[in-house]
Amino acid sequence: MYRIPFKNVAKESGISVRTLYRVINNAPGVSDSTRRKAIRALNKSGYTNLHQNHRGTILINVKNDDVFRQPLAMELVQTLSSESSIAFVNSEQETNAFLEAVMNSSTIISLEIISPSIMRKLQYINPSCLVINILCGGGGNLAIDSNDFLGGKLAADHLFRNGHRHILIPVPSTHHPNHADRIMGFKAKMFENNPCARIETAEYIVGHDSPESFWKHYFANSQEYPTAVFCPLGGLADHFPYFAEKFASLSVPDDISIIGYNRAEERGEQTLFKLDAVVFDLKKIVDCCKYFSQNPPLSCIDGTIHIFVEPQLITNNSVCNLKNLATKQQQ
Repeated sequence: MYRIPFKNVAKESGISVRTLYRVINNAPGVSDSTRRKAIRALNKSGYTNLHQNHRGTILINVKNDDVFRQPLAMELVQTLSSESSIAFVNSEQETNAFLEAVMNSSTIISLEIISPSIMRKLQYINPSCLVINILCGGGGNLAIDSNDFLGGKLAADHLFRNGHRHILIPVPSTHHPNHADRIMGFKAKMFENNPCARIETAEYIVGHDSPESFWKHYFANSQEYPTAVFCPLGGLADHFPYFAEKFASLSVPDDISIIGYNRAEERGEQTLFKLDAVVFDLKKIVDCCKYFSQNPPLSCIDGTIHIFVEPQLITNNSVCNLKNLATKQQQ
């Protein structure tokens, strides 16, 4: 991973090169306030802890029945197992076993949000254990995430450019930071593009609704259908073309458009439909995770260090261009 030259770090932070060398080598003779300032600058510039061995057991925290996270967990195993031993256990489903495993782990890679109470216990049991959260919105020592606020903006721009002004957003009942950022980014950009845009929401009750029951209920109770749907919870979009046809006789994209989030195959989902979607590169996240598991940050004295992977938009003709359609109808 690229590191900014020391003299550049010194110039930007206002700290001498000599002091930066003392801090990175954990030498005495540096005040606490200067050390904190130096660590912030060094972390930001790509420097890592040279004196901490992080090649022990890597503990992957993921639920056994989480079909959306399991593909990512398998990708992590394939990438990391050649250099470290890997163990699977879940902090919520197997709390005692999880805390026992923490004692002998150098790194925890969490694909689930670790509760504050369990986080305090693991930090007490093994203070030197590095906690990396992936796609959880924050927490731990290091959080590697997709820039979901930008992802929402990409989706809004895509629909706006294609003439859509009435959009439905299914909102998950569980408040997950990633979903919230996607929705916030979408609304901010859509209303920036058109303050009169109409955005409606429908609650998807996680753990109760299935995608089929959700779409059946929505179409049965909606008096006016939107021209497009943005699904911040990717799994709801996977089979939408089938349910739209089944419950409302609507064809994608001619009658209604859809844009999803993430690739279906990354959730372990097989689908006949290829949709427009906001996606991020899982390999970048895994590679970043591998780097920091072997090269931990100097310190996290200011809380969690956040690293964002930029998403991109892919198109598969599930969004109709209403502007072109209106032109054809006029002709």
